[in-house]
Formats: sequence, C-alpha cells, structure tokens
Amino acid sequence: MSATTQTETSSSSRFVRTAHGGLMAPPVVLPIMYLLLVYYREIPFWDCFFSIAYPLYLCLANRFRFDSNERQIALRTSKGEDYPGKPEYTNFSKLELQPDTWFKKHMMFAASLGVLIPLVVQVLAPLSIAQAAAPHLYMLVCQIMMEMMVNGPEFHPLLQVLVPLGFSAYRMSSLKTWLLMAWQMSGYGSSAAAATTTTTTAWEMFHLVLAASNTIFWTCNTFIMLPLRVLPHCIDKELFPEPSNVSWYYMIPSVNNKDKARLD
Repeated sequence: MSATTQTETSSSSRFVRTAHGGLMAPPVVLPIMYLLLVYYREIPFWDCFFSIAYPLYLCLANRFRFDSNERQIALRTSKGEDYPGKPEYTNFSKLELQPDTWFKKHMMFAASLGVLIPLVVQVLAPLSIAQAAAPHLYMLVCQIMMEMMVNGPEFHPLLQVLVPLGFSAYRMSSLKTWLLMAWQMSGYGSSAAAATTTTTTAWEMFHLVLAASNTIFWTCNTFIMLPLRVLPHCIDKELFPEPSNVSWYYMIPSVNNKDKARLD
C-alpha cells in the first residue's frame, strides 16, 4: 500500500518538475512518427497549418485566459493534493463504478484502429494506399502528441479536453477524404475498374474496410462519446475551476496580475 502511494507521489512530483509553460515533453516515438510522416508523405498544407496553429491557440488561451491554471494549483496546494497524473476529464470515478475498465478498452481500441494498423499500412501497403491513409494518421499522431503535452498541472483542464474535441472535429474532413479515396481505389467508385493483381486488390479491399471503420468509430467518438459522455463531466467547477483574476477587453482576455491565484 505504501509502495503504491510512494509511486503515485513520485509520478506527481515528476509532472511538477518537468512542466514548462504548461507543456510536457511527449514520448520520443511520437515526434519521430510526426517527422517521418511529414518527410515521406504528402500532408496537405491546411493539415500542417492546423496541427501548429491549434496547439498554439490552446497555449495562448492557457496563459491569457486561464492564467496557466494557477487557481487550481493553489486549490490543490491548500488541500495538500498532488497532480493526479492524468487529465481531469478522464476521471469518471465520481460518476461511474469501475470507470477505468471501459475507458482503457476504449483507448486501446482507438489506438489500434487509428494508429497501429495505419502504421502497418504505411510500411507494407502500396505507395498509393499508404499516401491515402497518411493525412488522417498524421492528424491523429498530432492529437495524441498534444494530449500528452498538455497533461501537466500548469495546463487548465478545460483546455485539456479541447485538444481531442478540436482535433476530432477537424479530422472529420480528413476522414471524408480518406474514405472517398479508398472507395475510388477499390474500384467501386468507377463503372469500369482497371485490371489489378490479386495482392493489390486485397490491399484495396483492406484499405476500404480500414477507412470505413475509422470513419464510423471517430464520427461516433466526436458526436457521441466526447459531447455526451465526457463534456457533462466537465461541468464540475471543483475539477474545472474558473480563474478569478482575468478581465476582458471586448473579446480579448487578460490576466490582471502575475501572483499566485488566491482562494475566494
């Protein structure tokens, strides 16, 4: 029991020490995947733009709208609590029994369907199929990398949940394009399909099934899982405290002071 507590405390302390500007260092494999996709695949300009602009927007919002989560840090300090080591929106313990069971299965399935299998496609599939699957994989890698980077005590919980919300909404366009390309490449998109080898045909059918499966899963995740199951949990003001030292100039927020957030 004491060993477990000591491990959790060590993990929490690690987050406090390594947090810088609200962002954490992601696992090195994610930046490597990101760079390989950019170098070897043609990623649309607007996908690259969004993958940089949206995280930058969240960082600016964290600093100038939510005061780098200073209020929640002060609340935790006053209660003697450590950072839990995971985003608040994944903590369903107050709402459901045995919450980790379904959520872990959901995350494992999402990672397998959205990342692991498409990575196999990038390595083994014909170039045309690998290229068609690359933009959505790129955006999902960016989303996962950003989710891990904001998983620190200095990043406000509301902005942590905006990472999957924003990226998932944007990826709807990538999914539509991917599914349309897979449909056309399979031969169903044209009245007279060109003759192909058995291996290529098998890859085309697998590609179509993979694109359709991702489209169905991520659409349900975007319009059912996130808004109907995750967001209601975020109404809890204790887990998602409002900073009290922010003023507004029409639509532009500004932090009034740079002191530590004070309890009301």
